[in-house]
Order: sequence, then structure tokens, then C-alpha cells
Amino acid sequence: MQKTWVLVADKSRARLFTLSAPVGALEEFEDRVYPQARLHGNERLTDGSSRTHRHEHEHHTFPPPDPPQEHEAVEFASALATRLDSARQQGDFERLIVVAPPDFLGALRRAMTEPTRRLLALAIDKNLTQLPSAEIRRLLPVIL
Repeated sequence: MQKTWVLVADKSRARLFTLSAPVGALEEFEDRVYPQARLHGNERLTDGSSRTHRHEHEHHTFPPPDPPQEHEAVEFASALATRLDSARQQGDFERLIVVAPPDFLGALRRAMTEPTRRLLALAIDKNLTQLPSAEIRRLLPVIL
């Protein structure tokens, strides 16, 4: 059987598993947390307020920049893609399965290098990061 990694991730957490047999259990070997994505409102880099420009008697309010969560999700996806690319180059896996919510799954795909993306055997758009490994395995196809 090919060396298979399963990445179960969302914008603030990523869990990596190995799969030793096509119908075998998942064995977790890494759990990464991205605390910046868990911050709320005023705890983030921006205070969330609008920028205001005044000129004489005119008053213009500009909308705040894009929500920081989006930027942080892209940063986390990029860090995960770098981790996967490094592992691929070292021969740690030959096949990759990714389980992530749709928006984060898209960010991961965009961040992956083409050689790593070619090893992507299955992508599932669900958020399963909080489930125990046995439950995650039960929700994956029977034979991987």
C-alpha cells in the first residue's frame, strides 16, 4: 500500500494522520493549532473600526479592510502546504487525503505546490477537526 497521509483541517487547527492499511484505522501523529485564527474582534491585529477622513466640512468614512480571519486562514493554509510539500519531498507520503470546510479546502489547494497537488487522491469538504480519529475514519470511504 502507498504511504498515505490524511490531513483534517480548518482555519485554526490541523491534524495529520497516517493510514497503514486500505481499511485500517487512522493514526494521528501531528496536531497543529493556529491560535491567531481563534482571536475575536478587538484581539486581532485591527481594532475593526472604520477609517475616517475629514476635509473641511466633508466627512468620508471608508469601510474597514478585509476581515483578518481571511488573511489568517490563508497564512495557515500556506504553512500547512509548506509542511506537506516538505514531507512529500522527503518521501513521507505518496498519497494525500484532505478533509476541510469548503473555503479552507480551497485555500489549501491554492497554497499547495503542483507536485503535492498531484498526490491529492481525495478531498472532502467537511469540518471534522473536533471529532475523535475513529469517528473521522468512519466518515471516510471504507477503502482508502
